[in-house]
Amino acid sequence: MDYKDKKVLFTAFSVYAGSEEVSLYNYLKEHGVTDISALYWGGDAIGKNIPDDVNKIPIDSPTAITPELIAGYDVIFRHPPTRPDLLEGANVNTVTQEFFDKCPAPIIGITGTKGKGTTATLIATILEEAGKTVHLVGNIGVPALDALKHIEADDIAVYELSSFQLWDLDKSPRIAVVLMVEPDHQDVHKDMEEYVMAKANIGKFQSVNDRLYYHPTNELSAKIASLSGANKQPYMSQSNAYIEDGKVKLEGKEICQTSEVGLLGKHNLENICAALAATSNFTDDIEAMKRALVKFKGLENRLEFVRTVAEVDYYNDSFSATPMATRAAVEAFDKPIVLILGGLDRHIDFTDLATIIRDRHVKKVLLIGEVGEKIEEIFETLNYTSFEIVEGDMADIVARAQVVSDPGDIVLLSPGSASFDMFRDYKDRGLQFRRAVESL
Repeated sequence: MDYKDKKVLFTAFSVYAGSEEVSLYNYLKEHGVTDISALYWGGDAIGKNIPDDVNKIPIDSPTAITPELIAGYDVIFRHPPTRPDLLEGANVNTVTQEFFDKCPAPIIGITGTKGKGTTATLIATILEEAGKTVHLVGNIGVPALDALKHIEADDIAVYELSSFQLWDLDKSPRIAVVLMVEPDHQDVHKDMEEYVMAKANIGKFQSVNDRLYYHPTNELSAKIASLSGANKQPYMSQSNAYIEDGKVKLEGKEICQTSEVGLLGKHNLENICAALAATSNFTDDIEAMKRALVKFKGLENRLEFVRTVAEVDYYNDSFSATPMATRAAVEAFDKPIVLILGGLDRHIDFTDLATIIRDRHVKKVLLIGEVGEKIEEIFETLNYTSFEIVEGDMADIVARAQVVSDPGDIVLLSPGSASFDMFRDYKDRGLQFRRAVESL
């Protein structure tokens, strides 16, 4: 679409560093748009940071959009968590759709409930080691529209894609990776079926010339794959990348020993295989793959080692915002764990995680946040008693963790919940944890 002189509405306007809306605002200004309006909520504290030349329209909440509010605009850019059905009848676009429409290079898209950022970054790292020009975009990388102007046809774009970004996308990437899919975002999606069908757009528009790699045992990942017309394979299989006899292999060729990889945890061996399967479409450089696997030690706030205090290791896994993610973190360690768990209640069932915690004899669970009492009730039904609810800020929580831990233990912040009841976001939660640990 030619946006020059069009009347445009944003359904939200975030102003944090790396914001998709700030990137979109700059992109549209470069394309001759002068009439931009934006819905926002949160009062003057939010509104004052939106650019002065944007017409600011306050609303009570993200669900307060009405047909009257969106009438009269040439195009509406949907903020990812805005439900598409609130915008029916309008000409709707998204940053993700704009990128897919305009990107001249092949796109590798990655979705799933846990591991998207790690897998996407590892894919980019492998390809860079192999000498490719790579653009990592989406929530984990550069805002997609900021990168767009720099992408050439011979480059490769790697896009981490959430259900919100995929919700109404009508194009699919050339290479799609579908990691494990578990309940998430049930405070926005009306049910799991809607969540899964949103993610399914990653493969829905693929052709027989495209590739899709899906989780080998996860039924929802396989369901998404079944809706794609691409050449489909489960990763962790002999036809692509897999683990055998303590070795990482690709189509029978040894990449490295599993003991050499920089990432922690069994779940990350799965992510490694997914990344190798995807990158094998663009390179066969085994040495580059090995270099990437050895040097890549993960992302900030993902099983991030902070420091050792009095022979206790502290790990920051603040990014883990679902019970499944916390399960993967707990299963990454063999040492006794003091687990910091809880946050915003997003109506997700913690029973499976609670059972894992009980069966693995997690030494102590410190419950925090809004969902703490709900998890407490589940623990009580399972006869697991090694927990307590901790009030206060992160410094108080970490101080309590220090008291209940012993030399040789792991203190693990892996909340399994969103952060917004106590913190600005997961990055703020992780930062406060690191600062509290550094001050011990």
